[in-house]
Amino acid sequence: MSKNERGFVPLHQVESDRLQVQATLPYVDPNEIGINVGKIERLMGLAGLATLKITAGEGDVSSSTPVVAGHTPNGEAFAGRIATKTKAKIHTLELYKPDETCVIHGFNWGDAVINLNISEISDRIMHDGNIRSPELWSRYLNKATRNGLAEAGSGHLTMGWKKDALQYDGIVLITSVGPYAAWGIPGLLAGGLIMEAFVNILWPYVHTGTPQDCKSSHERLRPSLFVGPHFERAAALQVATRFATLVKPVNSD
Repeated sequence: MSKNERGFVPLHQVESDRLQVQATLPYVDPNEIGINVGKIERLMGLAGLATLKITAGEGDVSSSTPVVAGHTPNGEAFAGRIATKTKAKIHTLELYKPDETCVIHGFNWGDAVINLNISEISDRIMHDGNIRSPELWSRYLNKATRNGLAEAGSGHLTMGWKKDALQYDGIVLITSVGPYAAWGIPGLLAGGLIMEAFVNILWPYVHTGTPQDCKSSHERLRPSLFVGPHFERAAALQVATRFATLVKPVNSD
């Protein structure tokens, strides 16, 4: 594998406890399409996802239906220049919510499945060029993986809407205003960080009485400025995934 392909593993050679690729692709050799396992796992950490599975299946295909412009004297309809377009997605997403036993959302890790819509992807590739092109398949798989990961992570990170957590986040905001307001926005962020670090470390013990109640199968805390929904991590994830290259063509040699 050449230097510019380091970090990318052919789809059928992925070995990871957190990332599974169970996608059978038509028309193209899967050994010519590589996926960056390390980068995806780092983004999963940012997204709060314990596992991610990529599958493939048939689905809807984009279509265009001409709008009837009128009728002939014989009653036959004729179409105009306007058409109604229905655009299908190249992937669907399943996000499995964790058993949110801990009020601190940072201890709750989710699981997601990105299902590639092979029908729509194949149709778009045929319009773009060669259906057997690893470059074209990689382009759409990268887009689906990137967008699916961003969608799953944002959905999970912002789901920590627990009353106790939101109340505490409000207290942190209020108590941070007084001592740190003179320092402006950096001061407010510093105050929030100090308070949230304090509660994230101690709350599992004082809130539930046992730290085991604040552990998921992933068993580690995901740091955040907030006890509840992790808005800043969701925003960072959107930026990190927007132009990320997670899938690309590789040499099969």
